Amino acid sequence: MDDIVKLSNGMTVTWDEFSKWSENKQRCNLDNKNIGSKRTEEQRLKIKNSRIESINNGRVICAKGADDSSSRKIITPLGVFGSVGLAAIAHATTRQTMQRWLSDIRNTGIFMYEDKSFENKRELKPFKTRGRKISTPMGQFNSVLEAGLALGIHGGKMNRLLKDRTIKDYYYLDDPK
Repeated sequence: MDDIVKLSNGMTVTWDEFSKWSENKQRCNLDNKNIGSKRTEEQRLKIKNSRIESINNGRVICAKGADDSSSRKIITPLGVFGSVGLAAIAHATTRQTMQRWLSDIRNTGIFMYEDKSFENKRELKPFKTRGRKISTPMGQFNSVLEAGLALGIHGGKMNRLLKDRTIKDYYYLDDPK
C-alpha cells in the first residue's frame, strides 16, 4: 500500500507523486495558512481608507494619461491630446495602433508629437552646417535637424523620409535623380 499525504486544502496525494514535487510546492501545499481565508468588510474598508489617505497626503502620486509628467502631447486630425492613450480612445483604436501611426512615415503631418522639449534642447546648440542640404515641401534646409525643427519632427523620422524613395517631396539636394 502506498503512503498517502494529506494536503492543507484537504486533498490527498500518494507519496510517490508528492516526492516528485519541488521543495517550495511541497511546503506551500502542507503549510498554506491562507487557504480559504478572506478579508472581512472591516479589513477591506481599512485598506481602502489607508490608500485614499496616502493619495490625499501626497505620498502616492496617481498620474495617468495627460496628468503624467512623462506623457507627450499628440496632434491628430481630431485635435491635440495629452497622451497616446487619450488620442487612441478618441480615434477608437488601441494605444499600440496609435503609436504605430505616430512612427509611420506615411502619416507625417497627420499624426505627430507636439514635442516642445526637443525644440528647446536644439535651440541651445548651434547647428552644424556641414550636413547635407535637403529639400522638403516647406523649402530647402542646410541640415536634417534644421528641417526637422521646421517641420516639427525628429531627425530620425526626417532621415526615414529622405531614404524612402516613394516619397518624392523629401530629398537630398546633391542626389542625382
